[in-house]
Amino acid sequence: MSPPATETDSVRLSLRLSPGQLTIEGAWWPRSLSLEDELPPLDRAVRDATGAGIARFAYTLGTWTDQPRKVHAASHLIKLGWFTSGRFPDSVDLSLDDYRRVVLVVVPPDAGAAESAAAMSAFDLRGTRSTSTDGAEPPPYHAPDLPSELAQQLLATKETVRQAMLRVRGIADAGTRARAAAVLEVDLTLAATEARTVVDQAEPATDART
Repeated sequence: MSPPATETDSVRLSLRLSPGQLTIEGAWWPRSLSLEDELPPLDRAVRDATGAGIARFAYTLGTWTDQPRKVHAASHLIKLGWFTSGRFPDSVDLSLDDYRRVVLVVVPPDAGAAESAAAMSAFDLRGTRSTSTDGAEPPPYHAPDLPSELAQQLLATKETVRQAMLRVRGIADAGTRARAAAVLEVDLTLAATEARTVVDQAEPATDART
């Protein structure tokens, strides 16, 4: 067993990995906001974990201190693209050279221990495998604003949805695949609308306390 990576050369990365998945989710806690500095070690860590390197890296403008179009990795160039705005500015989208996709939640470099631990450990669900080159297992998941049992239930629900999408993508017949995707889309849209209603109803109460 190799010794744990040191604080200076480790990549703080946690990935939710399972056989046959096309989209991998995870969390990344970079040490700076420089893409030139952070992408080469991230590429090595992703390759070690998945067997594939980063072909393209997409991010939201304004979230990093530099804006390179290409970054040199160990044996190839990573092409970069960006969005002028995005619904999830704290996430980055990686296209791997084996055509899989990785979506990473980016933990700010100056984040505190509690915030970073919650984000990293969110991708360590039972029945999946999490990888981190920091040399230590992430602590049990917890969300400060939610009861632990509820937080785990929500994570389990998210995993169920992800598995359902993978099953739909695996349907061979195009017509059946399209119908199944339509059913899933309707269900998710209804759930999102209901969630938005709950949030909107809670916002006045939140404003009243400030």
